[in-house]
Amino acid sequence: MVRDGLVFKDEDGQVIFNQHSFCELVKHLLVELVGISYEEASQIVERSPLAEPVTDALGVAIFSHDLPYYWAMFFYYGVRPAKGLKFGG
Repeated sequence: MVRDGLVFKDEDGQVIFNQHSFCELVKHLLVELVGISYEEASQIVERSPLAEPVTDALGVAIFSHDLPYYWAMFFYYGVRPAKGLKFGG
């Protein structure tokens, strides 16, 4: 279960992470931008890595490195290269 107010400390200091709020924002972006129901958005987020426990400051950095908008679009549309962009030579 995701929660808000998670506090992690390391040699660089302290970080407070609001994982529940982050996940809720992703759900609402899915509803507003994609047009799916809140229930469907909840299922998508709950099956994603965003719903897994964060255990340290590095986990918070990795989790929140990408914007909630990115997570919402990635979960719904998947990864697609930009037009004209080619991978692998």
